[in-house]
Amino acid sequence: MINSSIPIAFDKIGFAASFITNFFVVYLTVFHIKKMSRTYKKMVIMFAVCGILYTSIEVITRPFSHNYNKCLAFFSLNFYLSRNIVQFLLAAWAGVYVAILSLITVQFLYRFLCLLHIQKAKQFDNITSVIWMIYPFLPGGFYTLSFYLFCIPDEYSDDYMKIDLKIICGSTDLIQKSIL
Repeated sequence: MINSSIPIAFDKIGFAASFITNFFVVYLTVFHIKKMSRTYKKMVIMFAVCGILYTSIEVITRPFSHNYNKCLAFFSLNFYLSRNIVQFLLAAWAGVYVAILSLITVQFLYRFLCLLHIQKAKQFDNITSVIWMIYPFLPGGFYTLSFYLFCIPDEYSDDYMKIDLKIICGSTDLIQKSIL
């Protein structure tokens, strides 16, 4: 049987640590850091807000993922929200993760340009900065929508994964209740 109280405690601790740390980063960035470009300040704030959003969804949804034998299963042990809401939050959780990775990519590109091509880095402060700020949310949003629309649970895949999870976990009591 899966003891879900330990991961829930770690999720809550992670949320508290993430919220406090990211809130502090936003506070320092907005009010105390003066020698940073506007564009990079926006990126730091976006990264911190995405971190808070990611851990918030994680605490609410209580997601788990299992990857085995050419199959990936996302499931939740959240029993107090409706199935549709939990499925959307699972998709949003994965989508915010992709958005965070995309934002790291944009930050890397900006840092690269600041080091080697200063004139091109200054173009980030123009209207193109809006495009670069929106870009990370395009792959994240696309992943969320495609995950929600095309990865709807069906009986065949649920049965396939329940057998596998029964072998690993030893019991299907909690697995049958979870939202696959």
